[in-house]
Amino acid sequence: MIWPSGNYTKGIDASHYKYDIDWKAVANSGIKFGIVKATEASHYIDSYFDQNWIGMRDAGIIRGAYHFFRQNVDPKDQAYHYLKVVGDVLKDTDMPAVLDLEAYPQSNYDAFAALTQAERYKVLDTWLQIITDATGKLPIIYTNRYTWWAMYEDSTEYSHHPLWFALYNANYATAPGDDWNGKSWTMWQFTHKGEIPGIQDGKAATDCNVYNGDLESLWNWIGRTADPSTPPDISNASMYEAIRIAATSLDEDPIAWITKLEFEYLVDPPYNATRPYDGPAIEDLVLQAYQKEALIIAINNIDDESAVMIYTKTNQEIINAFYVMGADFDMDGWDLIKQAKLTFVVDNRYALYEGPTIEAMTGLDQKQKDLLYIALDLVNPNQFVVEMPEYDPEDIADDDTEKPEDDPAPDTPSDPEPEPVPVEEEPEPQPDPEPEPQPDPEPQPDPEPEPQPDPEPEPAPVEDGLPYSEMTNQQIVNFFYVVGEQIAEPGFELLESAGLAELFDKLNEKYDGLNIEALPNLSEQVRGLLLNLIKKINTGVGTITYPGLINQDIIDLIYKVAAKRGENGMHWVIRTGLGKITSSRDIRYQPYMGPRLENLPSITEDIRSFLAQELNDLQNG
Repeated sequence: MIWPSGNYTKGIDASHYKYDIDWKAVANSGIKFGIVKATEASHYIDSYFDQNWIGMRDAGIIRGAYHFFRQNVDPKDQAYHYLKVVGDVLKDTDMPAVLDLEAYPQSNYDAFAALTQAERYKVLDTWLQIITDATGKLPIIYTNRYTWWAMYEDSTEYSHHPLWFALYNANYATAPGDDWNGKSWTMWQFTHKGEIPGIQDGKAATDCNVYNGDLESLWNWIGRTADPSTPPDISNASMYEAIRIAATSLDEDPIAWITKLEFEYLVDPPYNATRPYDGPAIEDLVLQAYQKEALIIAINNIDDESAVMIYTKTNQEIINAFYVMGADFDMDGWDLIKQAKLTFVVDNRYALYEGPTIEAMTGLDQKQKDLLYIALDLVNPNQFVVEMPEYDPEDIADDDTEKPEDDPAPDTPSDPEPEPVPVEEEPEPQPDPEPEPQPDPEPQPDPEPEPQPDPEPEPAPVEDGLPYSEMTNQQIVNFFYVVGEQIAEPGFELLESAGLAELFDKLNEKYDGLNIEALPNLSEQVRGLLLNLIKKINTGVGTITYPGLINQDIIDLIYKVAAKRGENGMHWVIRTGLGKITSSRDIRYQPYMGPRLENLPSITEDIRSFLAQELNDLQNG
């Protein structure tokens, strides 16, 4: 590949189609900037955006993020979708927002053709104006000659926007719109067949671009004066929790920190909580030196996975937890849900929870929050206290926030919160069936008189002739372990007492033992719970996807593949819609009934092939 001659700066653009990119290898090859796909239409998010965005940052590559425009989708919705995903991570040291405007594929051409000329200008104006107002910079327009000539009459009306345009197999570039009204192009995509180290070992055809100027000119254009510092490698939820822990340990208001840092976006919308943190580095935060030191200590102690675990819970599990917690306050669970302003959870009980973190539930006091952690089986960050750094109030760095004069400089850790009262464990919270539920006098969002946790079905016997022969020994073992979790007894001991310990020697063989009804040394409770589990499998309630494998096996498999790529396994589990299978120990040890791995959403074909290989190794190992 021959790069255009001239005083240009080299760059590339990419999307999920390029899969995993080694951005450090890309940077070492001389690439100075990268522009990656972020969003499309009003809902689509490129599955590799966060990975590419962080990868470019860590490799020192100047970053840009583009939105692929769909002419038949409301431009306001498209603009706000882009801002929701990119708005809080697009820095002053990054390129301005980018709009990808093409009459391709055919659906886009047809959508263009269905608009009048005036409508074509209106949808473009709407997106550009919303983004300009939000970011304070004129967005870059990416297009090609055909689209601009055929759909925008080779207009010069947008020449105040930077132009990035595609023109292949040309020795030099002349921009559309009368050479962009004499201002020429800012970036030129001169080929889509480049070979770049770090992108599938240089074997993938890659879009290559040049910036119309040297690197110093590029820096000046985006207002960059130095390479930005690198922030900590944690999730947004972890940063939010670390700030709260550090502020609380210094006897300061964590909400004041969040507001001052403009960090509300870390967990709002909830989708942001699981994304990697890409805010300012610690040294660049508008905090005083002693506050930064406390924050660093909190970050080093935070459990990154546990910070996002609440988003693996279903709304029903949130409801159940409030009913459990209500027993400690002599309050009805629904009253506590209303107090926490979470009544929306009854609208879709089995969807994954998308509300605030526990610490952000302003309607609860700290004791209630601590008990909610226990009820949800989550790590409570209040269980450890940051050892506050020593500081001299006289040496506080220049800042508009000062330590109150009547608050002496702390030199010992603040007193820890009282130990929360443990909640008595139950297989699943059960509302009192008597008396009959009475309608709540206040209007409720749910048509039911009062939202109640789903009761555990009564153990029911199954008909004779249940096809145990279709089950593997591993499945029977799994059932015993699930029941063991429910009654707080070791699953192995239950198997051993039933005379089934030998199943461990032949897990992948078909089960040919006694029916559950005939097994010795089982209580009626255990027998009923086992029969209920088996009945679910054999009456169409669920289908075991991979006989012999439980949810924990699938979780471990996904974590293993994610680790090989240097990514967070929990983020992958959530991305693929499998967060529910992690939500409790009970569920983790149930047979996996989710989609086949080759059908998981939001992952690419190469990841699917890696998962398939790991699955094959697991089943045959």
